[in-house]
Amino acid sequence: KKMKKKASKKTYQYDTENMEIFLSEMPIDGHFVMEFTGIYHLKLLLFLQEKGCVVSVVTGEQVRYFGKMDNNMSKTDGQDAVLICQYASIHHPKLFKLLKKDEINLKQKRTYLRGLSKTQRFFENQLESVNSTPTQDESVVKNANEMIEKIKEQKNNLEKEIQVYLKDNFEDDMKNLQTIDGVGKKTAMEFILAVKSFQGFENDTNGKAFVKYLGLSPTIYQSGSSVRRKSTLPQRACTELRDKMFMPILGLCVKKDIKKGEIFRKYCNGLIARGKTVKQALMATIHKIVRVMLAVFKSGKPFDENLYGKRPTE
Repeated sequence: KKMKKKASKKTYQYDTENMEIFLSEMPIDGHFVMEFTGIYHLKLLLFLQEKGCVVSVVTGEQVRYFGKMDNNMSKTDGQDAVLICQYASIHHPKLFKLLKKDEINLKQKRTYLRGLSKTQRFFENQLESVNSTPTQDESVVKNANEMIEKIKEQKNNLEKEIQVYLKDNFEDDMKNLQTIDGVGKKTAMEFILAVKSFQGFENDTNGKAFVKYLGLSPTIYQSGSSVRRKSTLPQRACTELRDKMFMPILGLCVKKDIKKGEIFRKYCNGLIARGKTVKQALMATIHKIVRVMLAVFKSGKPFDENLYGKRPTE
């Protein structure tokens, strides 16, 4: 519906009682639109969806650039709320589908696992720095080693829990994905984790959106004939799958004495022959393999070279 010229603003405490009051004051057939805030919007999102409300979630970047088009220079909570409302009334954002409870738990495990990996690297760097000095404090070295061992143990337990979940729920998908050249167990696991964290995967037309979500869709900046910047891959994306695939696909494309991966190796070498750098060709090959993984995952069938073998060479 078209938004009225004037919008009313009201502040509520962020608790269950006030969310009930907020909902009672809203139209019955209202479309609720909120900004993505990491985890802080999830309580309200879950509350509204349990009440049967229609809810959409937009990114702060979308709303911010929309506001710049209207020369909005200042920023307050009230202005942000009005701006989100104006954005939604024009662009009609898609409905948000909340993940299931076990999928939310899986996402939390994955996020915590990444945090543990970063913490482990921190202590390893600190330990390397200490070992590079002429003298080392024994207590510092001991504590750092103990922390690293504890983190490794926690990571191992989390990885086992994730593997059990994937085996119970996606055992056939894991096997099918590993029939693709260059895709091993860890890559298949990371792919499924990425799928479960991506909203709207059920839509058959969103393959491009999923590739963009993984950071495999290059950005193009061109204006006229004088401004033509080099295409780059976005860093603000879910890049874990892309990073895990880089070395295996590099080995697949470099080793010419193996039959495995011949169709993707030809595709990669063809791009290099047409002037692409090795890194650009590898990223394009990863992009292609991810699209094949999508097809295999959605079809529920193993990789068939007769079906997919010709497509990467086109």
